[in-house]
Amino acid sequence: KRIFLGENKFTGTIPHALFENRKLTMLSMLENRLNGTIPTQIGKLTELKYLWLGRNQLSGPVPVFNFSTALEKVGIDHNQLTGNLEPILVEGNLPKLDFLRLDTNELSGSIPVSIGEHSKMSLLNLDTNRLSGTVPTELGLLTLLT
Repeated sequence: KRIFLGENKFTGTIPHALFENRKLTMLSMLENRLNGTIPTQIGKLTELKYLWLGRNQLSGPVPVFNFSTALEKVGIDHNQLTGNLEPILVEGNLPKLDFLRLDTNELSGSIPVSIGEHSKMSLLNLDTNRLSGTVPTELGLLTLLT
């Protein structure tokens, strides 16, 4: 149910075949040299709880995670992701999310007010992006942040 491939020198794209294992609960491929986009087939992983893809060379938009009510921790920091935060922070999405690292990417736009719905969030790191607009007051609803 868990795949740990972090801290190696893997290159190329994330293989689509990984997403055939529908019972997968953890995928860790951080600190490699992976490139390309995060495949949309990630939506097949309905039991995924932990996704670690940080410190690679992944590009493209933040994936849409409306497939999983189980997802708790997401780390896709230190890549070249673009676009805005709406796909991951859409209202009513990811009710168990408590850890989100998207720092050191190329994300733009504003922080959506729906951030306030993620009341279980204990860590939110959006440093070093191209975010703009006003800081939403809804961040004050995240009382578990450490």
